[in-house]
Amino acid sequence: VRSQVLIQYIVESLLFTLFSYILAMIMVELVLPEFNTLSGKEITIQYNNPSTLFSLLGIIIITGLVAGSYPALYLSSFRPIVVLKGGFKTAKGSGRLRNSLVVVQLLTTIILISSTIIIYQQMNYIQNKNIGYNKEQLISIHNTHLLGESIQTFKKEMLSYPQFKSATISSFLPVPSSSNNSAVWPDGIKERVVSIQQWEVDYDYIKTMEMKIIEGRDFNSEMSTDSLAVIINQTAAKQFGWDDPLNHKLDRLTWPDAKPLTYNVIGVVEDFNFHSLRDNIGPLMMYINKSPYTITFRFEAEDTRNMVNLLEQKWMDFVPNELFDYSFVDNRFSKVYFREQRISKIITIFSILAIIIASLGLFGLTAFTTEKRTKEIGIRKVNGASVMDIFRLLAKDFVKLVIIAFVIAVPPTWYYMENWLDNFAYRVNLTIYVFILSGILAFVLAIATIAYQAYKAATLNPVESLKYE
Repeated sequence: VRSQVLIQYIVESLLFTLFSYILAMIMVELVLPEFNTLSGKEITIQYNNPSTLFSLLGIIIITGLVAGSYPALYLSSFRPIVVLKGGFKTAKGSGRLRNSLVVVQLLTTIILISSTIIIYQQMNYIQNKNIGYNKEQLISIHNTHLLGESIQTFKKEMLSYPQFKSATISSFLPVPSSSNNSAVWPDGIKERVVSIQQWEVDYDYIKTMEMKIIEGRDFNSEMSTDSLAVIINQTAAKQFGWDDPLNHKLDRLTWPDAKPLTYNVIGVVEDFNFHSLRDNIGPLMMYINKSPYTITFRFEAEDTRNMVNLLEQKWMDFVPNELFDYSFVDNRFSKVYFREQRISKIITIFSILAIIIASLGLFGLTAFTTEKRTKEIGIRKVNGASVMDIFRLLAKDFVKLVIIAFVIAVPPTWYYMENWLDNFAYRVNLTIYVFILSGILAFVLAIATIAYQAYKAATLNPVESLKYE
């Protein structure tokens, strides 16, 4: 009775769905902590919540019905007498549907693999690019204005320890959160007013940050004239149109109604990235001024924890009731690109899942194709076909699917990744080799999946193959 066949297939589908759901929820609970860390969320599943239970039950029923309805309706429509006489035939177009699904799986795999490689290249480029100063082994204490007049004593005492090589007291650090744009005009020409970053630093700033002076000199505490000296970056010199910056001056206002102060340009520092690498380097000037907001130490210590404990202990000696607030400059730099790093991890996970799904799809399709051609393979073996001949027979159609998926995948992936890279002023260039590598990986995936079925079919006894059906 057709109704019994329908019920049998539907019940089987629901049972498989229920079993799959149990396995899926076990996996969800295992990966949920890592997902929460990656997404910055605190997601939990309340299984005792009635709405949650009804939702999950609804998913199981709908999935089971959708998955089981087509085979149930299709297979129950056959007339038993026709099937028993060998009249069973697959529906027209079913091969094209299966091939289309495999192409979609391979297409998704190639897109995700390509995107993962490009994002990894960009993030690796950002992390390793020469940004104009050495961001490693720098630790900053942020609320040092609490030290008051004893800040210089604190700095000097810490430098007496061998772990600390140099230190600087400043208002700004070369990290994206630092910004202080104000107007200046070169050589007293007010009509040429320019908005420029203005940083208050001390005499040890450039040395501690390990920046490079390419023209002129660094600040010198023994030269009284350096109180009205300024060091600019290369971008500022270009913006002012100065071929010889050391022969020029800059005027800046300290207060709206005050007389502007005139600074002599004594040096040009190599451009360094103080904004995100998404932005071009802007003009900047540094001048000497007391600004007890942040003190930064360059350290060399095998045990960083002990170094931090030493800093905290001395901090408590100076200001025992105040919070010890510190950060590492390289960590602050990395946090700017947290979003991109998170996207990279997510796409990597999806790439792995896509590879697994594509492998399952290819495995199922090759198993089905091999099963349909069992008798043909047996006849070819009797006529002397080798294992490699059988492999080529089964592989040629799948190679075509990989090529089709590759051709479809490249244009949209190139377009969207090019747009993503355009968000960065400093970026890698897209090359066709990334997509070729992704295509090769998809090809290897297809061949590895086919190889098992081909070997299994080729080593089957021809007698058993010819008895098939």
